[in-house]
Amino acid sequence: MELLILQGLQQDIKIFLLSPILCAIFRFLFIYYFAPNRTYKGQEQKWHTCFNYGFWWGMDFNAYVLLGLFLLVTLPSLGLEVVYLHSDFIRVILGTLYFLVVYVAFLGKLIFYYHYKDTYNSNLRLGRNADKRNLLDIFFNQNHGWWILLSLPIYTVGIYYFLGWILGLGTITVPTTHSDYMYYIYNTVIVIATVAVYYWFRYGGTFKHRNKPEWDTVPEIVKRDMFFAKACMDDLIAFELAIRAKPQEILEHSDVESIQTLKPLIKVEQDLVGTLWNSMRKKALGPRIKKPKKIFLIVEESYSQFAFDDIYKDIPIANAGRLIREQNTTIHSDNFLAGGLISQPSISSMLNGIYDVNLELNEKAYFWNNQLPTSLGKQISELGYTCSLWYGGSLSWSSLGLFAKGNGFHNVYSGFDATSSDTPHTWLGVHDHLFLDGIKQVLQSSNSDSCEFHYIYTTSNHGPYTIPIEKYGVEKATLLKGLPKHLHKYVEDIGTYAYCDYYLSEFVRYIQETYEDSLVIVTGDHTRRLPMPCQDANRVHTLREDISTAFYMLHKDFDKGLLNNTRIGTHMNILPTIMELVAPKNHEYVSLFPSLFESQALIVTPYHWISNSHIGFFKDQRVETLEGTPVYDYNLTDIVALQRAYMEVTGAIVRHHV
Repeated sequence: MELLILQGLQQDIKIFLLSPILCAIFRFLFIYYFAPNRTYKGQEQKWHTCFNYGFWWGMDFNAYVLLGLFLLVTLPSLGLEVVYLHSDFIRVILGTLYFLVVYVAFLGKLIFYYHYKDTYNSNLRLGRNADKRNLLDIFFNQNHGWWILLSLPIYTVGIYYFLGWILGLGTITVPTTHSDYMYYIYNTVIVIATVAVYYWFRYGGTFKHRNKPEWDTVPEIVKRDMFFAKACMDDLIAFELAIRAKPQEILEHSDVESIQTLKPLIKVEQDLVGTLWNSMRKKALGPRIKKPKKIFLIVEESYSQFAFDDIYKDIPIANAGRLIREQNTTIHSDNFLAGGLISQPSISSMLNGIYDVNLELNEKAYFWNNQLPTSLGKQISELGYTCSLWYGGSLSWSSLGLFAKGNGFHNVYSGFDATSSDTPHTWLGVHDHLFLDGIKQVLQSSNSDSCEFHYIYTTSNHGPYTIPIEKYGVEKATLLKGLPKHLHKYVEDIGTYAYCDYYLSEFVRYIQETYEDSLVIVTGDHTRRLPMPCQDANRVHTLREDISTAFYMLHKDFDKGLLNNTRIGTHMNILPTIMELVAPKNHEYVSLFPSLFESQALIVTPYHWISNSHIGFFKDQRVETLEGTPVYDYNLTDIVALQRAYMEVTGAIVRHHV
């Protein structure tokens, strides 16, 4: 009897071997297209190690190709003639489907990296509540969506015929046996050997599960170049890790677990939540300025600190904002962290006063009807202010209207409420200058002399960058003259940033002139960087450029020394800073963080951290000095413990309140 199992296994191996080859090709294309430094000469070991480690790590999925084909095709073909007759066709279909999934994951990673400068991460889970029309707008207008969709059938057909051609190649002649007993022995040994080989590949060339490749064991020579460290992770691996990162786990902790995790932050003996709230209670030292009639907290979409750094001063991207920051009555921080990596958790954290931790607290009905002691709207209104929230888009985005009302805001307005029905807009919201003009008109018509707090959140500094900026005063020809050649293809991107900065700054000037005693605070909801550094296409963005958002505040009685040279800050410092500026002496407020008038040695968020000398990003275990020098031996033990403690604060509060 012929050992047909070996013939089928050879066909399985052909498709199996193609899996890591295809992944390596996609890895190379990813590096070629996005890597800040693609130099090979002199860095051969980094390249070789990246592809070698990526090969073994990718086997976590690719090894299933061997096992799957063997179990689904080869073994059944031994007993079922219909499977045997069509075995190669079945292999081609299964192989094509798997390689199509690999291709889609690769395309998705390209798009994800383009926007977030990261492989798949936990932000992926937040897409379910994103504005789907805006996502489609970005996909088709910024990411060449039609070409991507067109490539799918072309790729699929190509893979189908290529696999058919490979399986049509000859195989090694298989032996025969005339003994039924030996036939079954051989088949059993081959099955066991195939399963063993599967495990050997899947565990990274060993039979020990603990030696299986993972992020923590990426070789140092690769990890020193963070891009290559991410590139060695196959796309399906990155997708799986992103999906498996479940922020809901902190909601499953017991109070005993919470108390233990909170130790680096606060000692709790009993009454967990009561102790947490009491630890956040603070009393204002007394007003530093005369109580202003108007307070404006403006959150500009993707407003980033890098644009104000000296090395970017020759790029015409934030010239208007620079002039505002240079005023004698403006105070700014150059090292400022948002409460989230993207809009929704950032805004949720700022309004709730506790980190959102990607729990999407704004989508929970409890927060539509209830306030926390830390809620921004509630606490500002206790100072006698009528609180209004203005959002350039629809208030249905992230349930922002319901969430703001529950937070303590008296009024909520969308960009469409503030402007006429025929006002130009993107899927995300009304164009910034029209939105801000609409707010001006509403304020002028009310002409109120009462105390008002206005939280204003814009939308235009966002992909796909289709706003007609030339129509609104940004001349592309002038912009191109100020940009190095490697940035010319991003003129729409950079021009949109310049447009938003200009009209934001014009609005701030209007506030200064119209409401002379007003307090104005400006920040970004999160950061976005230039697609490439302005100085050199091969220069790598520093971590601070990646994650430090813009922040400044101004008032007619400010002077540059008001913050006592405070160097670092975060969104969570904004509420207590307002309190310490305007609240009467001994007024009690509740805040997770102190004001910017208190020196802070370390600021930790669920995603990143910053000190007066270093900055770090937890996901990549990346640490740099504030000047951008990488640090590879920084002891993160205490900082990670603080990160978990801040996340546990949210978990404990949500468990007990919601």
